[in-house]
This record gives sequence, C-alpha cells and structure tokens, in this order.
Amino acid sequence: MKISKILIIILLMLLNSLAIANNSGLQEKSVKWGLTLRFRFVSWDNAIFLDNTRETANTFIRHRTNFWFDWKPMNNLRCYIKFTNEFRYYFQPEKKFTFHEFFPDNIFLQLDLSKILPITITAGRQNIILGEGFVMMDPNPLDGSRSIYFNGIRLDAELAEEHTVTMFYIKQPVIDNWLPIVNAQDQLMIEQPEEGMGIYYKGKGFNIDWEGYAIVKNKLKKENYPPSSIVRTYGGRFIIPLRDNIHFTTEAAMQRGEQDNHTINAWGGYSHLDCNIGEKIPWLTKLSFGAIALSGDDPGTSDIEGWDPLFSRWPKWSESYIYTLIPETGGKVAYWSNLYSLNSSFEFTLIEKLKLKLTYHYLGSFYDLAYISSRPYGRGEFRGDLFIARSTFQINKYFKGHVVFETFYPGSFYSSEADPYKWFRFELMYTL
Repeated sequence: MKISKILIIILLMLLNSLAIANNSGLQEKSVKWGLTLRFRFVSWDNAIFLDNTRETANTFIRHRTNFWFDWKPMNNLRCYIKFTNEFRYYFQPEKKFTFHEFFPDNIFLQLDLSKILPITITAGRQNIILGEGFVMMDPNPLDGSRSIYFNGIRLDAELAEEHTVTMFYIKQPVIDNWLPIVNAQDQLMIEQPEEGMGIYYKGKGFNIDWEGYAIVKNKLKKENYPPSSIVRTYGGRFIIPLRDNIHFTTEAAMQRGEQDNHTINAWGGYSHLDCNIGEKIPWLTKLSFGAIALSGDDPGTSDIEGWDPLFSRWPKWSESYIYTLIPETGGKVAYWSNLYSLNSSFEFTLIEKLKLKLTYHYLGSFYDLAYISSRPYGRGEFRGDLFIARSTFQINKYFKGHVVFETFYPGSFYSSEADPYKWFRFELMYTL
C-alpha cells in the first residue's frame, strides 16, 4: 500500500478519535440527503481544429446523477458522501453506449474543533474552490464536468473576525481507483500524476476584501508525459468597492519552478470592473468590463514562461474555447496559457426567473505559433473574436436550466484558412 494511502487512513482514524475525545456530548443524529439529475444536450462543429473539412463535429447528450448523504453523528463531526454517475450518448460521431462509472465523488470527515481551537479539519475526497477558481477549482479536466474533487486534507483556521487561513495537501492520480468503483472504465482524470500543497489567507481591511496564497504543485513522471516539474505560485486577489454599486476585482500571480533542466518563470492574472445597474435601465442589471493576461512561452529562450493553470483547468471564461486550446498545448484541454483578453459583458433580467448574459472577448496571444508547421497557425498574435450568449431560467424550486451559445471568428494567430466555429448547450437540472 502506498504511503499516501496509509497517511489518509491514519488521518481519518485520527479525526474519528479526536471527535470522540473532544465531543461535548452526543446530539440527536442528524441526517440529510439529496438528489440531483442533470441533462445536457451539446453540439459543436470544428472547435478544436478550426477546419470545416475535418469530420470533427460532436453532438451528444450527457446525463449526470448525484446522490449524497450528510450525517452529523456528533456535535463536532460531519460525515459526507456523494455518489456520481455520468454517461453520454453520441449522435455524432456514433460511439458505443455505456452507463460508465458509479463512483464516490465526495467522501470526507469534517471535524470542528472550535470549542478547543478555532480550527476545522476536513479529510478525504472533497471539493475545494478558492476565490473565483483561478488557481484552485478543478484538478480533473479529462472527465469533463462530472467531478471537481481533490483527494487530500484541508485545515481552516479563524485567526480573527473576517480573517481566515486555509492549508491543504492534495494528490491526484491519472486513473483514480483509490476507492471502489462500480462498472470501472479506467476513466482518465489528468495526463500525469499531480500533488500539491498550499496556504490561502483571506481577510478584510479598510473595506477591501483581500486574499493571498502560496501553492506548490508537483507533476510526477508518467510514461507518456516524462517531464516532471515543480511549480511554485504566489498570488493575491482584491475586491475594492468604488461606490455602492461599483466593484473592482483583480487577481495576479507569479510562478517559479523547474522542469527537468529548465527554469519556470511565468505570470498571470485578471481584472474586472462590475457595475450593478439596479432598476435605472429597463432589463439591464449589470455591466462588466475586464481583462485577462496569461503569459506565454517565449520560443527564443530555454526557460518555460508559459502560465500553468495549476489546479484550475475548467471553462472559466469560455465553454468552447477550452477545446481550441488543445492543439497548441500538446493535447491538453482547458490549459489556459499564452492568452490575453479584453472583454465586456451585459446582464439582463428579462423576467423574474429568466436572465440573459452577453459577453464579448477580444482574444490575443503574447507569442505566435508559426514555428509549429504541423498545425494551422499564422504569424500574428490576434487570436480572434469570441461571442457568448448565456440564458438561465428557474422553473420552480426543483427545476432550473440554461442555454449557452458561443461562436468564434479566428484572427491572424491562426492560418488564413482557419474557419469559425459554433458551440451550443442546453441544460435542465432537477434538484431534490
């Protein structure tokens, strides 16, 4: 048995012992449970290669089921488990149908030690979202949106009012069979094994919300991905109120590290100015203007300057463009790097339970990829124009959904023969 598994087992046993020793008394057993059913219809044409002559269109439906239990056997001990299954049926291209895996999506113990120390410990398989998910959100990009869990242990401490610190250690395998799986399909979770640890501080002062963090990620060697690396990321996030209805948010980070004999020296960040309109303009409720900047790798140096999205390879800015990034990042989906954006969005409330958000991205790169002769890249740095329309609706307390349409018109970063693409998704979700 690997050392990491032994450590997790010991930690779980320790948490259980601490809960029994420190609990001030048993409470009446509290059990909650829930069920979520998600249906999605997805269709897109040539979002990967920007080539209408290739047969790369996809049309499919995907069904995800979550069933969870939340149990508090003692006042300071919480036990949570969530089972998940997601299967797809492809209309184009046709693929063999399977119900895929039934797996434990979350399973953790959470110990509240607030009667002794202002500390909460969470150990096991859990979701960890920090800030807007710029560095910590989804470590499993290859299973799509069926799960976003981390395997690890997390400690949250309240240092003072409105000042907290989070520390964590996580480990992610390529195929996660650490826990029993029904109908195992050897689902790939990530290209090579990764582990990480970090500290995340969150506070407030002078009416400004601010966060600071230091995170270390190790990429471990795998046969098809031999380079191992260590990436140290240091960053911060600030939310600054300019007026009652106007807020400015910015986050920036730098990365230092090593990959084989190469030095990693990268940076990234984003900002957005948000203005809540209220009822001043009919239907229009919010305006946002923003920028994104993620460093690219300079082909003229031996260093690695491209931004590493860390544990956050998810469609943060676009549901479709994560696929267009695949050819330029060695086959990695949602590997945000070598990119900048000037963007704006307009949010409307059409009726009480129907909202619409329109977004435009002027996309660029810091370095062209014309030196990659096997790919359809040009000699420019203008990636293109990305348009996004997202409508959300709430039918009742059980049913909600959304419709997303995205289209992209390539610029000089791609070859002159590159074609636009269209991407569409409809979702309906039932929650009990």
